[in-house]
Amino acid sequence: MARRQARPAGGGRWLPWLGLALLPLAVPPAAAPAACPSACYCVATPELVQCRYERLEEPPRELPAAVHNLSIAGSNLSVLSRAAFAARPLRDLRLLRLRHDNIHTIEDMALQGLPALRTLDLSHNPLLSVAAGAFAGVPQLRTLQLNQALLAAPLEEQLALAMRNLSLRRLELAGNALQALPAALLPPGLEELDLRNNSLRRLAAAELRSLDGPELRGLRLSLGANPLSCDCGLRPFLAWLRAAAARVLDARSLRCAGPPGLRGTALLRLRPEALACALGEGGEPGQLETASYVFFGIVLALIGVVFLMVLYLNRRGIKRWLHNLREAAAGARWVPCRARLSSPRRPPPASLPSPSRSAGQPQPVPFSSSSSSFSSSSLSSPSTPPAPARFGQRRARRCRQSRRVRARRRRQLGPGGAAARQERSPRCPGSPGPAPALHARAGSMARRQARPAGGGRWLPWLGLALLPLAVPPAAAPAACPSACYCVATPELVQCRYERLEEPPRELPAAVHNLSIAGSNLSVLSRAAFAARPLRDLRLLRLRHDNIHTIEDMALQGLPALRTLDLSHNPLLSVAAGAFAGVPQLRTLQLNQALLAAPLEEQLALAMRNLSLRRLELAGNALQALPAALLPPGLEELDLRNNSLRRLAAAELRSLDGPELRGLRLSLGANPLSCDCGLRPFLAWLRAAAARVLDARSLRCAGPPGLRGTALLRLRPEALACALGEGGEPGQLETASYVFFGIVLALIGVVFLMVLYLNRRGIKRWLHNLREACRDQMEGYHYRYEQDADPRCAGTPGL
Repeated sequence: MARRQARPAGGGRWLPWLGLALLPLAVPPAAAPAACPSACYCVATPELVQCRYERLEEPPRELPAAVHNLSIAGSNLSVLSRAAFAARPLRDLRLLRLRHDNIHTIEDMALQGLPALRTLDLSHNPLLSVAAGAFAGVPQLRTLQLNQALLAAPLEEQLALAMRNLSLRRLELAGNALQALPAALLPPGLEELDLRNNSLRRLAAAELRSLDGPELRGLRLSLGANPLSCDCGLRPFLAWLRAAAARVLDARSLRCAGPPGLRGTALLRLRPEALACALGEGGEPGQLETASYVFFGIVLALIGVVFLMVLYLNRRGIKRWLHNLREAAAGARWVPCRARLSSPRRPPPASLPSPSRSAGQPQPVPFSSSSSSFSSSSLSSPSTPPAPARFGQRRARRCRQSRRVRARRRRQLGPGGAAARQERSPRCPGSPGPAPALHARAGSMARRQARPAGGGRWLPWLGLALLPLAVPPAAAPAACPSACYCVATPELVQCRYERLEEPPRELPAAVHNLSIAGSNLSVLSRAAFAARPLRDLRLLRLRHDNIHTIEDMALQGLPALRTLDLSHNPLLSVAAGAFAGVPQLRTLQLNQALLAAPLEEQLALAMRNLSLRRLELAGNALQALPAALLPPGLEELDLRNNSLRRLAAAELRSLDGPELRGLRLSLGANPLSCDCGLRPFLAWLRAAAARVLDARSLRCAGPPGLRGTALLRLRPEALACALGEGGEPGQLETASYVFFGIVLALIGVVFLMVLYLNRRGIKRWLHNLREACRDQMEGYHYRYEQDADPRCAGTPGL
């Protein structure tokens, strides 16, 4: 009994000490303080994780459980699948940004595992399909950002079904080319709605009534950068805006985009009566624009002036024509003047002296020629001609001796020439004047010479009067395309979020800067700008236009182009002659444009004839220097936000070559690995720091001990090599050795301590074990002896 009472007291006394000694082994080894994923950055603290331009196809699974803000940008997630975050729930995640991730489908329960999520950003993704249960599992979601996310397809019905159970407070729909207020997407209780950079021309009366309803009475709007049309259809919205200006956050910055007379005018400065209606518009009776009235008035006035000028210059011919017409109507036979002059006439009888002749004047010799109809017989004929002949003679004499002919002859010959001509001309018999036939020929010749001078004199005036009609009516000073904005001057044209499928054709010929953003150009086809060449265009921006193919001669018609921006487009194919026709191109921007496919060979072939000075390749997940894309003479290269861990020695030698000796680099926001492989780049950076524009901001992304350290502050000997790295022989990290050594030492110390503290109990336990074994053996021996004794055998009868 004494041994049984002593066993618990001695045998269990060391157990608490053993548990206390083994307690450190039950605690995990600090879990490498919230390990950061290999493809991400943990900025300052694991509560903020950024995974940028790593071409991820799904969200990383090794995220720290305590992360609060997660940003994944520039990847290729494509489909946000069911339970994408359920493998390792992030129960503390508050903000999730998935920008520029090429997401086109969101499946049911895609956000399961994020119960605390309050802000979701899906901007700049070509959404095509959103399941009805896409936002299930995020009951605390309050802010949803869908900027430039609804351009590929209209998703209002799908989004309305997916958002039916959410209690949103802020909804952002900027840059989605919306043409009306999306009433289906406005849940009750919404407080802020961002509709900037859309295609809203006005808010209709029905939409304004919905905003004044009890469910949306506290809603505040942002409507900036919309092409508001300031016509009579805007009057209801203008009245509402004046009454509820506090509900429109950018009310003071709202301006008219049309008509041209009101372009740029602040809405709050307009009066309702200044909003006129175009023809066919609703509201009051339509009124045409005054430009058409002015133009047609000018045309009619010019026609009237030309008509009056023609009448004035031909007044004598018209008078003659009216006189002939009057005499013909009186019954006289109308004969042209030439025919009357060539017809045979009888001179007046000798018995009747002519009033122009005097008795003392000598009689002229009778004139006769082949062209004259006068002869001596006709002059000496004493017969009196009949009345019609006398009437014809009077008309012929009136025609020959008219004042107009004499006046024209005086003007042409002058005073001296007219007297000499009169003296040299033969005279008719019995008349001091010239012969009738000669006088008639002279008058006819004078009329022929005078007709071009008088009848054609008005032609230059007519051409001068008709000149304004040959000039186009100023073409509404470089008319701005209907889907674009001409900012301040037609030299700057912006076409934003209009879902264009091709560049607009009605661009002003004098445009210098053209920006087309948020459209769906898809394919930049051959000669896309050749229909109307823009010979003065200097800068062309085609951002966020979903361009995936650039064909040959796509930029033909832009001979003066110097800057081309194709950033934020999922380029898949670039033809060899894509940049032909732009010999003056000096700046090419391809930021976040090479994520969908590697295009270095295609781009190198397309750029072979260019003389670039600046090339931007930021955010393209490049892991090495693209030597094939560096043409001779390049001056600036932007490689920020890529996946460069270091620049190899061969790449540094190419940068020091004669063709790229003046090249300046930008390398910020790259995950530089500060190990021994970075030593050549560090030495080159110290020697050529002026060539790296952001050299002072370059920092290490790994290993953890050097994360965040500025490169220029590092020493080469501080860059250690991991196992298998190039350079010096590899060495393992000492942390693992230290940890395992400490664990083994603790185990040994604990074991020795247990033995020492329980030495007596162990001795007693061994003694008791020996006694127990002896008692057991004695019991077996005694039982054996009893079985062998015949006296102890049982009686059968009993």
